[in-house]
Amino acid sequence: MTNAFAEAAKSAGQQTSQVAPAQSASSQLFDSGGQSYPSLFTKFHDVGTVRTGTITKAPYDRQSRFLDEDENGNPKPGALKFWGEDGKPTAEANGPQGARNPVMDTVIPVSTKYAGEKGADDNGDRAWYAAGGPALNAMREAIRISGVTSVEEMVGMTLTVERLPKIKRAWQYKVTLSR
Repeated sequence: MTNAFAEAAKSAGQQTSQVAPAQSASSQLFDSGGQSYPSLFTKFHDVGTVRTGTITKAPYDRQSRFLDEDENGNPKPGALKFWGEDGKPTAEANGPQGARNPVMDTVIPVSTKYAGEKGADDNGDRAWYAAGGPALNAMREAIRISGVTSVEEMVGMTLTVERLPKIKRAWQYKVTLSR
């Protein structure tokens, strides 16, 4: 996957060597000390919904998962996603010519005012999972406009994301970063 921060720095004419490497997904999400975040957006958020939060950790990339439902109908992580030979995500780990080709998401952890939406234990921590071209392109544009040159610089900034109508089955977004 192309690093959104490297692309934004490159398009702004800056050296990409300042961009920090992505953190290991396992250290953030699946190790005993890791944390999983509810999504900033759900399928119930309509076009025009605006969500805001303060970035709490440097964004990082991790392999995307399909969403399943538990016995109560609540979303839960499903199988890991890989790119299939037809160019569509699949749970099969064999891509073109048998290579493993994971689908990646950029995870942007934020602290929000939405505490309690997910129940009594909900502290408002969320993540925006920038997955796919439209979301990543909107994030790259916000990075370019803000002048940010590394993921570490984003910590403490305010992330505002507006959900726009879908184009070709993909949600579109307007993203702003501010101090």
